[in-house]
Amino acid sequence: METLLIAIIASVSGLIGVIVGGLLNYFISNSQFKREKIWQMNLLVKDKLEEIAMTIEEINYEYKKYMGDLLMYVEFNKNFSIKERPPIPTAKLTMLIDFYSPDLSNYLDSLNVEISSYATTIAKAITGNYQCEKKVFLSNLLDGQTKVEKACKALVKAAAESARKRLA
Repeated sequence: METLLIAIIASVSGLIGVIVGGLLNYFISNSQFKREKIWQMNLLVKDKLEEIAMTIEEINYEYKKYMGDLLMYVEFNKNFSIKERPPIPTAKLTMLIDFYSPDLSNYLDSLNVEISSYATTIAKAITGNYQCEKKVFLSNLLDGQTKVEKACKALVKAAAESARKRLA
């Protein structure tokens, strides 16, 4: 009887050891998985923030090209065609910010306001419907580009700050 009791105690002890070891292994691997998932998500968001910065630079570049071509068009009557231009990726930028970094939406709104204002000036230049002196209009064109560029730089700076916060 005594040997049976010792055998039962040894078996139960072994079984308890296996259960405790299995539970510890489960909790440790689960916490490692969660940490890895968070790290991977942060890296994905960092990559998307880099894509946001590149898209902003692309938008800024396209508006600079508009300004240069419109200056040549208004001042020297050089050919200008809106149909030959690639689309400006503002929808892509909006989607990226809304999905991956909504904290940048205020900066995006500011950029959209400046783009909207500048688009009116661009439209006036294309149609030749500027009702002021040419120098004043050209000054407005340059001023609009400067405002768009400042808004782009502010958005890029905010995206970089957001990326630093996520990886800290």
